[in-house]
Amino acid sequence: MARGQNVSFKGGVALAIDKITPEQVLGIVRSDLKKQFRKWLKLVRDDAARRSPVDPDSRHAKGETRFPAVHNADSIKYGLSQKFAGGRWFTTSGRGGWIEVGTQGSGKHRATPAQPYLRPAVEANISSLQAMVRESVGKSGPASSADSSAMSSEEEG
Repeated sequence: MARGQNVSFKGGVALAIDKITPEQVLGIVRSDLKKQFRKWLKLVRDDAARRSPVDPDSRHAKGETRFPAVHNADSIKYGLSQKFAGGRWFTTSGRGGWIEVGTQGSGKHRATPAQPYLRPAVEANISSLQAMVRESVGKSGPASSADSSAMSSEEEG
């Protein structure tokens, strides 16, 4: 690739090669990966909400919307970590974790079986994350393996 030739990155950013540093390239790739990961977290959240079990006798199932008729599916949230490459899902219903893993029960409280909804959603959508990362990195990286081998041989000499 010649100096001064424009290079397009995913998201419509076009920069001239002689005016961009490797740190700027990494910043563009990181930014795009963050957007893709956030999109994937939402995809999993939506899938988990569809999988979250509904008690047919609950006020939510009967169409009531006043507090505390919030269903677990309505309370699933997600967030992107600021400290490391990752994210998390959580619920604000107060029941999300217990529904996912179940309870043993004690005293007057009966045991409830696990009804996983989040783990199956992650497992069902992991290939989407892999495809998003490949697409993001692929569009930001060298155009071909010949370009990358030419670049590495230039650096060695």
